[in-house]
Amino acid sequence: MAISLPLTQTTISSAMTQTQNNIRLTSTTGVVDGRVIKVGQELVKVSTSETIANPIPVLRGWNGTAARAHAILAAAWHGDPDDFRSLRDSADKHGLTGNGGVLPDYCVPGTIAYDGLGNEYLAVQTTAVSYAGTTVVVSRDGLFSIAVLATGTQGPVGLTVEQTSSDEVTWVLRRGYFAGALEAGGTSDATSASVCCAASSVSTPAAGMAVVESSTSNECQQIHGMFCVGAATSATTSATSATGVRVPVFLHYPYTNGFQSVLETTAHASS
Repeated sequence: MAISLPLTQTTISSAMTQTQNNIRLTSTTGVVDGRVIKVGQELVKVSTSETIANPIPVLRGWNGTAARAHAILAAAWHGDPDDFRSLRDSADKHGLTGNGGVLPDYCVPGTIAYDGLGNEYLAVQTTAVSYAGTTVVVSRDGLFSIAVLATGTQGPVGLTVEQTSSDEVTWVLRRGYFAGALEAGGTSDATSASVCCAASSVSTPAAGMAVVESSTSNECQQIHGMFCVGAATSATTSATSATGVRVPVFLHYPYTNGFQSVLETTAHASS
């Protein structure tokens, strides 16, 4: 299930060299002695008995990680050591790590997980209610927050794997098969020849994706790397009363560039 991640996110307010033994944070709220901070792939541990003030004395390359240089405004997550393991544990409960899969103890949004079938998932932050199979766009600011996909937006795309609320952390599928992506237009005659596009209107619940038929001329904002692979089915789409259409899809690192275009179709090619 989606979780409320017990971590605090901020950024570093000045660049760090590989050897310096302190860190400057944009906000030091909640930072105390013994707190662990993750910047990129490096863990640093706060090491001071004094009142916290910038710069903060830290132990570099903590817990076997390598000390690295970090650019100004790089994302930084901090919490108690056990706090970081909650996201790893949520992946275990979903079976996202599969048989013999490995996740680091110190997981944050942006962490990648694989299940036993080779499907790939990305840890993200939610900003609103979504349902399993919602097509979302991932922010490009390094914070890995998601919003339901709509026309005019651009960026990497994924599918949520569970129902979520706002201000939670969950996993989205970005490579692999998903049996029931929500379809905003109610296109029950969708087939493997259909094309996945950003929804031009908001459905209930918000789905983010609509399919168009490839046998006729269509204009849409295509989701590149997201493929309709079978017929649509009518199914319950939420834990309450919302119903709608679901479409089986395959994802290969999908994205949308934010532009609408006329799809090249068989009808065009033969004319």
